[in-house]
Amino acid sequence: MNDNNQYEKELNDILKNNLNKDDFNYKVKMFYYSISEFISRHFTLITKQSTFIGNNIVKYPTATFNLEFYKDIIKNNITNQEYDLVYTKYILNNIKYYAIINVVPINSKINNFGLYDNIVSAGVYISKILEYKEQCSISGININIDKTCYIFIGNLMTNMYPLNIIKNRNLI
Repeated sequence: MNDNNQYEKELNDILKNNLNKDDFNYKVKMFYYSISEFISRHFTLITKQSTFIGNNIVKYPTATFNLEFYKDIIKNNITNQEYDLVYTKYILNNIKYYAIINVVPINSKINNFGLYDNIVSAGVYISKILEYKEQCSISGININIDKTCYIFIGNLMTNMYPLNIIKNRNLI
């Protein structure tokens, strides 16, 4: 069995063990927990301090996000491949949150269009601050943006590996 099939089987086993209840809210939380557990088993955060790479402000009629972007390096525990973990730190309602924006091999370059030439397909692990209410009905902060109701999931993402480590080291 190749590494990808082994990883997929392991992740499916973690999900199957954690998603055995009928409560939808519980399943959403355990889904993110399972992804975090899988990542923590196979990757190690190797930097001790984050590198600041920029900031941006995103405004909606009912919410403003002051985003600060940082990067750290994570390493695959089996292959020793290193990756830049690009994430954002932001404050909403006086609470600090974190979200992973991108995971790219450490030697990736940004092209003329502002896109990385090589990325890791990470699905639900990246770029999650809000979720459509229709897709995810978890307890949290409801924010109406442009007539569509979103649910804030920053509390879940902030506690995913390795953001939970970054948050707790208090170096940024």
